[in-house]
Amino acid sequence: MGLEKVVPRGLGRSLFILFVSTVLWTTAPAASGASAAELDSPAVTVYAAGDIADCNLSILKRVLSWWRGADQFIGGYQTANLLSHNAGPVLVLGDLAYPFARQADVSNCIERTWGRFRNRIARVPGNHDAGVFDGARIGWSRHPEGEANRATHARTSYSFAAGAWHIVALDSTLAPLGLRAQEAWLRADLASADEGCILAYWHHPVFSSGRHGDSKSMARAYRLLYEAGASILLAAHDHDYERFAPLAPDGSVDRARGIRNFIVGTGGHKLDKVGSEGRTGSEVFSNTSWGVLKLTLSDGRYEWEFIPVPGHSLRDSGTGRCVDRKRRTGAQRN
Repeated sequence: MGLEKVVPRGLGRSLFILFVSTVLWTTAPAASGASAAELDSPAVTVYAAGDIADCNLSILKRVLSWWRGADQFIGGYQTANLLSHNAGPVLVLGDLAYPFARQADVSNCIERTWGRFRNRIARVPGNHDAGVFDGARIGWSRHPEGEANRATHARTSYSFAAGAWHIVALDSTLAPLGLRAQEAWLRADLASADEGCILAYWHHPVFSSGRHGDSKSMARAYRLLYEAGASILLAAHDHDYERFAPLAPDGSVDRARGIRNFIVGTGGHKLDKVGSEGRTGSEVFSNTSWGVLKLTLSDGRYEWEFIPVPGHSLRDSGTGRCVDRKRRTGAQRN
């Protein structure tokens, strides 16, 4: 049985244009400080989930999908329908398609689900994507502008600005040497970023109550983000939804400087049958609902809302203050 807690429930075209245009600034030198206009940046809404399309359907499921409509049986179609009614950038948290996104699955599975939103998507690879599901095979990159860390990581690490927020996409599937190179890139990226709040995302969660549990491969990156004042971390891999209190690198609750972790492996693939809330700092856990996480990122604060597909019941929403590293640094200097 899945454990589910429910908590009380808490722009359009111009915001998408803002998202795309700011991507182009990621390789340019950062300015020495934020202007008043930057500190008053408008809110930006993004959507996130991972573990999405099941492209390995049985013959029976394919017949039923044809007869009744694929969205009646396949979670990836249902979550795609959620995105079709909501504008804004889409962060794909890995494992866009199962089992390994073969070329034959592109048109009859991927393009009919989240592939429809390729111009809105900024994605990171998961363990079902790595080495097979690349931009050359499906005609679109992991990042909508193809702007990434071109020197290393096969374009799997990149960052961009979204209003007052600095968003960092990292690859948790790299081998140890690749992870060390990525950490060096991350350290330099965070040092040069000009935005006051930080959100990061990758596939394997550092902390999880789900089936796979904690993944320590990204622990060093987590510490770098914590030291830089990051506020939000998104991951997937476990096919469930989990929200944590702000956590320090050792997994303890740190409400002053910790990073709030979300696991959103609810994009449409089969939900895990095991796992339960129980890890330190876990505030909400559910393995009963497909859906997407909506994040509204404002200057100095954020709002979250889990949006389930029709017929699924999980609701979770709330607000938080970002760990504003620019203002904190200024206060320390004073």
